[in-house]
Amino acid sequence: MVKVKKQPIKPKPAVSKTNKKDTKAGQSGTQVSTKTTCVECGTHILDSTKALQCELCDEIWKCAECIGLTDGQYEVISALSVDSLHWFCDSCDKQLFDKVICVNQPDSSLHKRLESLEQTLAETQQRLENKIDMLADTMMQKKIETFEQQLTDTQKSLEEKVDQLAETVITTQGQQMDAAKILEGAIKTQTEEARREDEEKTKRKVNVIVHGLKEPTATSAAERESEDKDVTEELLHVISCDSISVRQVIRLGAPPTTDPAAKPRPLRITFESEASRDYVLSNAKNLRGKEGGWSKVFLHQDLTPKQREARKKLVQELVDRKSKGEQNLIIVNGKITTRRAPPAHQQETAS
Repeated sequence: MVKVKKQPIKPKPAVSKTNKKDTKAGQSGTQVSTKTTCVECGTHILDSTKALQCELCDEIWKCAECIGLTDGQYEVISALSVDSLHWFCDSCDKQLFDKVICVNQPDSSLHKRLESLEQTLAETQQRLENKIDMLADTMMQKKIETFEQQLTDTQKSLEEKVDQLAETVITTQGQQMDAAKILEGAIKTQTEEARREDEEKTKRKVNVIVHGLKEPTATSAAERESEDKDVTEELLHVISCDSISVRQVIRLGAPPTTDPAAKPRPLRITFESEASRDYVLSNAKNLRGKEGGWSKVFLHQDLTPKQREARKKLVQELVDRKSKGEQNLIIVNGKITTRRAPPAHQQETAS
C-alpha cells in the first residue's frame, strides 16, 4: 500500500538486495534472483519488473500489477522525488499502525507526558499574562498620575496668564472694570467671528469660481441661466469631468454693460459634494493650451472675504520676492513655498 508520511517512498526498479551468489543468468541474459519474488503472485522480480520494495523491512517486494498500479501510474511514482510518499508491506504496515495506536492511548507514557507538558505550558502562559496585566496596570497608573500633574501645571499657568492679562487691561484703561467681563467679551467676539468664518467656509466648500467664461446673450434670466448651464457642461467635458453633477450655476455681480470689451462676470458653480469640487479643481490643469479660448479660463476655490484678504497679501509677497530674484515660488495651502524640481529623467525629456 502507498502512504503519505515524512519519509520518502522507495519507488525503484526491481533490483535484488541479495548477494551475487543468490542470482543466476536467465535465457535472455537478465540476472534473476533466486530469492526475490512478488509476495503475492510469486513472480520473480527482474531488473525490468515494475515493483515496489517495502521501505521498512527492505525484504518484501510486490509487483505493480498486484498492487493495482497501471504502467502510467508506476512511471509517475518512479519519477517523483518527494519525501512524503511511502509503501510498506502488509506486515510492516500493521506494526506501524499498532505503534501509532499505542502512542495515542490515553494511558500511554508519551500521552501522559504530553498532557503534563501542555499543563505546564498553560500554567506558564497564565503566569506571564498575569505579570503582563500587572505591568500594564502599573504603567497606566503612572501615565495617569503624570497626565494629572501636567494638567494641574497647565491649569495653574493659564490661570496666572489670565490674571496678568486682566490686571494689564484694568491698568491701561484706567477703569475699575471687572477683568472677567473684559476677557469674556473678547473670547465671545473671537468665538463669534470664528463661528461665522466656519459657516462661510462650510457654505462655500462645494463651490468653484470660474473666470473667463463668456457672458450669456439671452434677454430673460431663465435663458441666461440655461446658457450658463450649457457652457458649464462644456467646460466639464473639456476637463474630463463629464460624470460630475452640478447643483447650481450663478453669475456674480451686476450684468456688464453693452460694451463688447467688458470683462465677463465670474461664474459660481455649486457641486453636490466637496469631493466633486476637488476633482474638478485637480482637472482644471487640462485647460492649459486648449484651443477655442479655453486657455484663458481658470478656476479656483470659493474663498471667504477673510481668505481672499489673506491670499491677496500672499500674492503681493510672492510678487515682491520674485522681483528680488527668487524663482520657482508658488502658493500652496496658504503658504509660499519653492516648487519642487521634476525628476532628472523628466528634465532630460524636456530638453
